[in-house]
Amino acid sequence: MHELSIAQAIIDEVTAIAKREHAGDVLVVTVEIGSLSGVEPDALKMAFPFAMEGTQLAKARLVIRKIPARVHCSACGKRTAPDFPFLVCASCG
Repeated sequence: MHELSIAQAIIDEVTAIAKREHAGDVLVVTVEIGSLSGVEPDALKMAFPFAMEGTQLAKARLVIRKIPARVHCSACGKRTAPDFPFLVCASCG
């Protein structure tokens, strides 16, 4: 499950930022996950508590914002969010 290594990388990055900013405990971590990223949001939510254990993020809540894929159609010129895995224009097909 590569989401555990992603969770650890998030923890490492947030910890470095908190240290640089002289912050205390981190309470909320918000990440955006694109639909084509290959990251499974539910698996990341499950892995996050294991990664944050014993860190200054131990009390943090993970907020995930899912970002849909967007395509720009060269035929009709519209930008749409197609249904994955079919990356076709939702307007003209």
